[in-house]
Amino acid sequence: MKSGRAATRRNRNIGTAKQGLGQDNQLVIPWCGLKLYYENLSEYKVAFRTVHRRSLPFMVERTRADSCHACTIDDIARVLQRVPSSDFGGIDFIVL
Repeated sequence: MKSGRAATRRNRNIGTAKQGLGQDNQLVIPWCGLKLYYENLSEYKVAFRTVHRRSLPFMVERTRADSCHACTIDDIARVLQRVPSSDFGGIDFIVL
């Protein structure tokens, strides 16, 4: 005998704007006063990698003690090697 309870009908708002879907997922760079985001870096080092025969600077900022970067500079350089060189021209530097 069925229990009469359908789990799929419990909350009809799941995955909708009424429940909050899509309200807080904008990818924006936070504005820090009059400076650009890369001017507010503190405790960073610059490393250079060659991508498409061009030296590309990577600015690596020190993370908090409980955090780490999700990928390495070499990982990013390998991915950028697969980008067509015509699309790669607008990238001047990478900030981690």
